[in-house]
Amino acid sequence: MIEVKDLSASYHGKKSKKIVFEGLSFGVSSGVPVSVIGPSGCGKTTLLYLLSGLKKPERGEIFFKGEPLNGHQREIALVLQHYGLLPWKTVFQNASLGLRIRGFSKKEIKEIVLPILQ
Repeated sequence: MIEVKDLSASYHGKKSKKIVFEGLSFGVSSGVPVSVIGPSGCGKTTLLYLLSGLKKPERGEIFFKGEPLNGHQREIALVLQHYGLLPWKTVFQNASLGLRIRGFSKKEIKEIVLPILQ
């Protein structure tokens, strides 16, 4: 179960702040397929970054299985339409990037990533 309460997100440009969405609230039960659709720039990717823990909400709360989302949930993943490998990084660094962004320790990252790369 994912529950979103009063979520807000915006971008800060050079001259102004662009509000992407404000006061967004919804819930999704476990096992229910969901599609996020809308025009370019409406906040789909921002919402997915928030739900995956890669971005912190400006306001509002996100709950996963009744607990506040803290970025360390191992059952949440994000796969983008176009892959984004960083060519100047190693395979290990690319594979561990999401965990680093979410605040996992170096030890935790090694414990998770190394077995997968074996």
